[in-house]
Amino acid sequence: MGRRVVMTKVLKDNLIKALSEGNTLTMACEMVGISRSTEWYYRRSHPDWKERVMSVLECRNEIVEDALYAKAASGDYAAARFWLVNRAPDKWKPEANQVRLSTDDNRPLPIRCITEVVVEKQVEHPSD
Repeated sequence: MGRRVVMTKVLKDNLIKALSEGNTLTMACEMVGISRSTEWYYRRSHPDWKERVMSVLECRNEIVEDALYAKAASGDYAAARFWLVNRAPDKWKPEANQVRLSTDDNRPLPIRCITEVVVEKQVEHPSD
């Protein structure tokens, strides 16, 4: 059985600092000398600690969201498409293998795709 780790204020503050600097949770744990599982078990039984860790991780998500939005707003097509598909999927998410056409009165026109494969066998004739 491994040694028992006491999650002191200094250890927790250092872990939060490491996370705030962009380290992964695993890397931050290694930096302060605890295992990832120790942190996980501690977080499960201490809601205040869980809230503190999740707050830092959520802040990092917001930084990435802001950067993605800035790229989309500056004309980056891939970033704009990603943003729209994930932020407003009902409006922007493409439906797989479906083409939408409508009739003159704007009713959906169903389309069935039929693929036919024709294979021709070439026969070589011996020259006589």
